[in-house]
Amino acid sequence: MNMFRFSLLLFVSALWLLSCDDGGGSNNGTDATQGDCTNCGTSELRLNEVLAGDPDGGNDWIELIAVGAEANLVGWQLTDSNPAHVLDVSTLAGKATLPAGERLIIEVDPTLLWGFGPAEMASLLSPTGEIADETSWTTGSASGGRTWCRIPDGEGAFTLCLPTRSAANIAMTTCGNAVVDAGEACDGDASCSTIGFASGSLVCTDCASVDHSACQPNASDLVINEASSLEDQVELYNAGSADVLLDGYTLSDRMREDATRTLRLGFITLTPGQRHMVDITSLFGLGAADVLTLRDPDAKIIDFVEWSGGAAEPSYCRIPDGTGAFQTCAYTPGAANSL
Repeated sequence: MNMFRFSLLLFVSALWLLSCDDGGGSNNGTDATQGDCTNCGTSELRLNEVLAGDPDGGNDWIELIAVGAEANLVGWQLTDSNPAHVLDVSTLAGKATLPAGERLIIEVDPTLLWGFGPAEMASLLSPTGEIADETSWTTGSASGGRTWCRIPDGEGAFTLCLPTRSAANIAMTTCGNAVVDAGEACDGDASCSTIGFASGSLVCTDCASVDHSACQPNASDLVINEASSLEDQVELYNAGSADVLLDGYTLSDRMREDATRTLRLGFITLTPGQRHMVDITSLFGLGAADVLTLRDPDAKIIDFVEWSGGAAEPSYCRIPDGTGAFQTCAYTPGAANSL
């Protein structure tokens, strides 16, 4: 990352923190109700393409486009499924207008600001705080070598695309050839065991998303016990009768192994019944719709949890601890789970 870009991101990060001050006059995204976009895609400035998980380890990005006329960027903001995550478009663009037909790339560095989740929502807020455009995608639709874009640019519905940053959008056409091509989460026959589960069958939808509900994790005493998307904290729990050394275990917000989105746990030993909190803010955050996988030192999936619709706000946990089903609950770091 060059020094200019690094300085710009630090400056924008400071602006984001200032936008959280309720005493200020700027819109912080809370005036609009996400999912209630009555005039979506009718303004000159529109969402056009999203990358939420670069396979090469780069930043997430979203592409805007000016349709029909020059678009004034001043006062426009971008947010994800968390209304507290707000970016000022003109500040990041370094200019006040976008000529008709031109595209604008806004990069989101999760180490300085926030990143898009694998299943997420992006909203474009007008200077008056109204939702002018909005789109949401499922796990795999905007990552792994594919993007989520409009076909045709600026006007059409969002669909699965090949990454075409700052260029005309191109729809994916390889789904259904029984080969997992670049950008596809699955294609043809799939097996839970191929991605680290013990057994079960995957359900592949449009080559973009995979239903893992029939997959069976490998047996383990170490489990995910609680996850909070508001706090970006994960609680692990030793549900067995012997000590567990965490060295070699990993947490990720991807079903498939991804070194750029994986947190390796350290030399910590959990005694039976002991809990351990893991702060994942520095590597990846948890969204309103997200997934967590826990792998053992052999890269086998020993536990996973998936949620949507803000179910992990304030937290999502097992009741009773260690063995119960996950449900929305109170945030109880290091303590017994409760509703």
